[in-house]
Amino acid sequence: VVSKCCREKMKSESLGVLVAFIGVCAVSSDGLLVKLAAQEDASVAAILFFKSISGFIVVSLIILAEATIRVGPRIWCGKVWRSLTRMGLIHLLVAGTTNFVVLAGFTLAFQYTTSANVLSFTALSPIWASLLTRPVLGEAVPPRTIVANVLALLGSAIVVVGISLAGDQGEHELSESIVGTVIAVFTGFGAAGIAVTMRSAASRAPDTPMIIGMLLGLVLSALLGLGIYPDLHPDGADFVPEWRGLRWVILNGGVCMAITITAYTIAGGLLPSAELTLIMQMEGLLGPLSVYAALNEVPLTTTLTGGALILTTVMTHEGFSLKANSARTTEDPSAVKVQSVPKAVEEAEDISKANLSNVPTAVDAAEAPPEAII
Repeated sequence: VVSKCCREKMKSESLGVLVAFIGVCAVSSDGLLVKLAAQEDASVAAILFFKSISGFIVVSLIILAEATIRVGPRIWCGKVWRSLTRMGLIHLLVAGTTNFVVLAGFTLAFQYTTSANVLSFTALSPIWASLLTRPVLGEAVPPRTIVANVLALLGSAIVVVGISLAGDQGEHELSESIVGTVIAVFTGFGAAGIAVTMRSAASRAPDTPMIIGMLLGLVLSALLGLGIYPDLHPDGADFVPEWRGLRWVILNGGVCMAITITAYTIAGGLLPSAELTLIMQMEGLLGPLSVYAALNEVPLTTTLTGGALILTTVMTHEGFSLKANSARTTEDPSAVKVQSVPKAVEEAEDISKANLSNVPTAVDAAEAPPEAII
């Protein structure tokens, strides 16, 4: 039983890594699609609203399809309603709030501050997750994860320094907006909060459908898009962008964000929060590469260097994690005992028969002197 549990845990963590990689590949095109939509005169408010709405619709359809295939929508809704305990509701609200912070933060932060500021503060999400893991989840962070977080942070710092130096040369426009910096800080903390919340729900409220919390974040993000419409939408322009720009927004929300949210929800229950946020840092390399492939914008050398360091760190960390999980499965003493259960049972039966043969019967006890009995 113990051996089987170890193998199942290793399989679940491997699945979590695969799902997380799918999610980071999907989200890495977020910046590209936002840029393409902005080139077609779509405002920040319109992008945030329609991206959130399209993501909400597609994720809802995914949930409906899964419910229909499994037990039917009506039975599924009843099971969801019964599973909404007090602890489950808390996790849903926290997941919705943190997802809202991430969705809105990545869209708005670049509006108010430089990309160097955004990258420097959102790249801290693995550090936040590591700091939250022990007090919130009671889980110890492996030393390899701590080292990997430091290296990933170093890679992000290389990217940020390169962007800042390029900005001084006139290639990027810099600003000192406090509002944008604060948004970037909360965005990184929100990404860590999602991972920690998903991990916590997997153990404390396992029957709670956390995907609903992610839907709540999409709704809040869409409402924010409506709220900032008067300030961030061009005067006289239609709220609904032309199809040339709208198609990129729908592709972003309906495909990329839907895949990312679904993958993040699944992986959050299978992987430690610090490890999940570490894998998501690969966006720092994949994002610029996707822009280069589509728009022929050559990334900076520092961007490629820092991104390569992040990618190497993540791959090395996952390799060591897989090796450590495999070693625990093969070297677990409980696993050895379980594999030889039939032999152990035979030995136990032989020992039991031997012990019973040495036990004096009632007749022997009656005939024996008192000293012998004692």
